[in-house]
Amino acid sequence: MIYNLSDKTIVCIGDIHGEFPTLRFTLNNYIKKFNLTNTAFIVCGDCGFFKDTLSLWKQKCRKKIDNILSLSNNELYLFRGNHDNPLWFTDNTEEIIENSQTIKVLKDYDILESNVYGKILIIPGA
Repeated sequence: MIYNLSDKTIVCIGDIHGEFPTLRFTLNNYIKKFNLTNTAFIVCGDCGFFKDTLSLWKQKCRKKIDNILSLSNNELYLFRGNHDNPLWFTDNTEEIIENSQTIKVLKDYDILESNVYGKILIIPGA
């Protein structure tokens, strides 16, 4: 699938390993500190989606992160790293995003297309 980022600024985040509350806190702080709008935040693998972390994400973080992103016109893209369960990035993406318009799960070899940065191929972890 190709996701059109148009002219969004891209901010890459790596290896959160299930530290979703820290991600929420960091996104909120940086969005406010740097007045970030129209930004695509990309978690570049090792998100930490396993059976035991999914409940933390769903119960305590997803809606709060979605709200932070919605209020600032930003988006969050997540793709699989070598420490992520591949099933959450193929068949179960709805479990992660639910009805969010701001959170996207990228499948292996999806493409982000940007007017500013060109095409970005999503290559997953091993």
